[in-house]
Amino acid sequence: MTSNGCEPDVVTYGTLIQGLCKAGRIEVAIRLLRTIQTKGMLLAPQAYNPVIQALFKRKRTKEAMRLFREMEQKGDTPDAISYICCFPRSLFWWWTYCRGC
Repeated sequence: MTSNGCEPDVVTYGTLIQGLCKAGRIEVAIRLLRTIQTKGMLLAPQAYNPVIQALFKRKRTKEAMRLFREMEQKGDTPDAISYICCFPRSLFWWWTYCRGC
């Protein structure tokens, strides 16, 4: 793509990251995420969420939470999916509790 003079955008990168995570290639996805950051692109949560989810699935909780906090600090606002990935039990409790209100 870049050899043809087309620079990938955030959506393209997000799709690549999601595919890498589904294929179990988390380390490559993380490297791609870091490459995008060095280019100064503001990432959407859709780029972070697959990596965070994959890290949690592989019991790499500290890394997942570190990436979540990093997302917040860099100004890439987490969305509902980001919070569900990181705090599934808390959100389930809150949703169940508030339904009864």
